[in-house]
Amino acid sequence: MPTHAPKWPILVSLCLLSLSSQAMSRLFDGDANVWIANDRLCFGGTEFKSAGLFFNRTLKVDAGQVVVHAIQVTGAAPGSYWAISAADPEHALPLTGNTCIAYGERIAHFNPSQAAKPLVDGLYSVTLAGSDLKRGNRATFYKNFCLQHNDSGRRVTAAHYDKSAQQWVCSP
Repeated sequence: MPTHAPKWPILVSLCLLSLSSQAMSRLFDGDANVWIANDRLCFGGTEFKSAGLFFNRTLKVDAGQVVVHAIQVTGAAPGSYWAISAADPEHALPLTGNTCIAYGERIAHFNPSQAAKPLVDGLYSVTLAGSDLKRGNRATFYKNFCLQHNDSGRRVTAAHYDKSAQQWVCSP
C-alpha cells in the first residue's frame, strides 16, 4: 500500500524560506518624518513595514517598542552632515509618533561619528536605523527632503525623483 507524504510541509518550508529574502530585499521599512518645530529641524517616524508570514504588515511605532540606534543625515556634498549612534544597544532612543529628534542636538548615551555641519538650502536625506523590540524586527526609516530658508525662517519641502536627470531634486 503506497503512502503519500503530505505536501503541506513542503509548501510551508518554501514560504518560510522566502521570508528571509523578502525581509532582506527591503532597504527601508518606513518613511521618516521631517519637519520644523520651534526653529529646530526634527526627524521621526510614525509607521513601518514589518515582515509577516505571507505579507508585510504596516505597524505604528506607538503600537510596539520601536527604538532608534543610529541617525545619519547626508546631502549633495560628499560625506555626512550629521551621524550619531547609541554607545550601547541598551541606550537606544525610544520612538513614538510625536518624537522629535532634533538635528545636531546631543542625545544622551549617543556618540557622534560626524558632528553636525551647518545646513544650507538644498537636498538632504535622513536615515533613522532602529528596531521593533516587541517583534524583534528592524525598523529603519528614510526620507529625501529639501530645506529652504525664506523671510519667515526655515522650511522643509518635498523632494522628487527626476527620471530624465536620474536624480532626486527639490520640488519647485
